[in-house]
Amino acid sequence: MVDVKISCKSCGKKGSMDNMKYDPGNRKLLICPECFNAKAAKLERGSKVKNALKDMQGTKEVRAVEKPLTVRERMAERIGIKDITSDKAEYRCPNCKYEFSRAKAFQLTCCPYCGKPGLEKKKLVHHDWVAGMEP
Repeated sequence: MVDVKISCKSCGKKGSMDNMKYDPGNRKLLICPECFNAKAAKLERGSKVKNALKDMQGTKEVRAVEKPLTVRERMAERIGIKDITSDKAEYRCPNCKYEFSRAKAFQLTCCPYCGKPGLEKKKLVHHDWVAGMEP
């Protein structure tokens, strides 16, 4: 095989094509092993310094953002009612007496336990917000 000599794009020194390596800063240029080792060491030192600076900054405390309560929720909290609204509808099967709840958007026609139609939807009790409130 023919030994092809090319010049290093960093220092200009001629060397064998087999010994040349790609420049870590610019992957399109071929450089000699000495220049490669020097540039690789610089990059490694730079990354160590960068990592040390990041470690010195420390971790930032992330606080959860709380959604402000609505007037209705504050009133319910003051009265002592825990759940004023629910995303779920409660059902009861008159055949097998199975009780369960599902999302309101999920419409059911038959019992998931026994498979018979005729589910009863439980009525939600609405709280009287005016009663128990002091003027």
